[in-house]
Amino acid sequence: MNKKIMLQKNTIFLFFLNILVLITLIAFKMIFSKIGYSILWVNLMFIINIITLIIGIIFNIVLVINPTRYSVKKSVVVMLSCFIIYLLLNIMGTYVINKTIIKKYSLVSNKLIVYCKSYSCDRYETKKEGKYLDFIIKNTYYDYNNNKQYFEIHNFCDTNNVKSVDAIIYSDNNSFSQELIKDLIYDYFINFGAHIDAVKIKEAFDKRFDDFIVTDDELSYRVSEIYENNKLTGLKTEIKYSMLN
Repeated sequence: MNKKIMLQKNTIFLFFLNILVLITLIAFKMIFSKIGYSILWVNLMFIINIITLIIGIIFNIVLVINPTRYSVKKSVVVMLSCFIIYLLLNIMGTYVINKTIIKKYSLVSNKLIVYCKSYSCDRYETKKEGKYLDFIIKNTYYDYNNNKQYFEIHNFCDTNNVKSVDAIIYSDNNSFSQELIKDLIYDYFINFGAHIDAVKIKEAFDKRFDDFIVTDDELSYRVSEIYENNKLTGLKTEIKYSMLN
């Protein structure tokens, strides 16, 4: 009789472990994606975690159908050990793998940090986007009406070189200035041999209602309107320089 009760507790213990695996596998994917870990590794770990959960569920069913098949003490030790390995693989394994991946981008990142410092950027951060590292420069500026605005520059690079530079500049819809936008990013883009043209920015602004992209060799310009609750609140200018060719 006591053995039967212990087996029931054993089954319940595994059931709660499976619930923990389900909760943590979702949490791990969300957290690791938000941190910016390699999406390939995050998805791989997500698949491994799902397989782990399926195995746990199958084992749970086996214990319910045949509670005397496995030793209670040994099965609890195995289950707890597997859960600890599962946590370590997700937390430490993912951290170490992504640390190794990020290290490969260090030479390119160091060059971008130099650009960032000479450009006097407010702050920067890195984020893994597929096979590329996104080195993001974030800055603020004041428009002609003395309103504080925001812009950022994304540098997408592999382990060897920067592949594209994308600037996103936010501005008030009443104080748009192609000259100001040009001046904001010109010195940074010139590091890559790209010359920002105020005339092209103005052309993109004039064609914003058609969602038109103005191109100039490897450079592209696009201006779009930002709405909140059907009310125009600002403008977004996107300038991209591609070095993929």
